[in-house]
Amino acid sequence: MGRDEWRRYRDLVHAGSADFRNEIVELVCDGQRAAARLRYTGTHTGVLLGLPATQRRFEYAGAAFFAADSRLLTSAWVLGDLDGLRRQLS
Repeated sequence: MGRDEWRRYRDLVHAGSADFRNEIVELVCDGQRAAARLRYTGTHTGVLLGLPATQRRFEYAGAAFFAADSRLLTSAWVLGDLDGLRRQLS
């Protein structure tokens, strides 16, 4: 919840995968709401999901839902297939 928590999460992901990428595959917007289908990719170069680095490339799917007000983001809900990621890194 909140910017600080998001920044902590972002830093953990980047510590586990310095080349982590978040690609928008599809985007749907309706007024002040948007939904995106996402593809996450990277190389497992540090601890990620509690797993030590394997140097394996990974790719997994995700989605995000956003709301805005006056051109500012007011909420974001993001998910990813962490079970699929865990299988690739194990």
